[in-house]
Amino acid sequence: MTREIIRAESLDHALELYRADPAHTRFLAGGTQLHRLGGDRKCSREIVLQGVTDGEIRRKDKKTLTIGAAAVFQDLADHPEIPPVLKDACLSAQSRTLRQMATIGGNIAAGLDESYLLPALAVLNARVRVYQEGSTAEEIPVEAFREGLITHVIIPDITVPAVQRRISRSSQTKAAVTAACSWGTEIRAAVSAVRCGLVVLQNTGALLDQGAVRDDQELADLAAGEFDPGDDFTGSREYKQYTAGVLLGQFLRTLIDQKRGG
Repeated sequence: MTREIIRAESLDHALELYRADPAHTRFLAGGTQLHRLGGDRKCSREIVLQGVTDGEIRRKDKKTLTIGAAAVFQDLADHPEIPPVLKDACLSAQSRTLRQMATIGGNIAAGLDESYLLPALAVLNARVRVYQEGSTAEEIPVEAFREGLITHVIIPDITVPAVQRRISRSSQTKAAVTAACSWGTEIRAAVSAVRCGLVVLQNTGALLDQGAVRDDQELADLAAGEFDPGDDFTGSREYKQYTAGVLLGQFLRTLIDQKRGG
């Protein structure tokens, strides 16, 4: 249970408060994860980021998009320059109330196994800008983020064709598998699942890029070498691995059709 809530006066103030007790301190944006039933029980202090981080979505050049960490899912779903794959990921959250509260920075920072956004962001080669003291920042791949104060998310090329899908028993339950795939200068594939988290399928993506994969079962076998979700209430390990293979096969055919159409 949270015992203390502090409103940050600046990014440096927020970072100072966090570093005083990182094991029990969390940044608070929309609150959809910290305040949900069964949320982070280690958290005894929350740092409110309202007014410290922004939710602005802006183009840096013809292809690069910068998204403020405070942008909520509905902002992303409604914005004309957000890539369709990321819009689809946001709309996987069926509750409009949730979409009006959940932020892109918070979803990444929570690092949830069943994250709506992480697979889509990973195949878009998204990077997160993590604030350091003295108005400096470090940019790292979204899949490499572990902790810190996220201020922005950068998508380097919004024109890259990409698709994603979330497989769950209902729109409000945890997903058995969420998968995404993109085809820019190379094919990039990512999956996530409960008890496993986000996995960027490096070897599978490379073989897809080489045209060396023939069918869904072969894709499932390849994914199994990099993706080991385990058994749980959302499905067996084998089910999730095969589902990931089927999805990647569907994605590849979709992307080929898009390439031909383009």
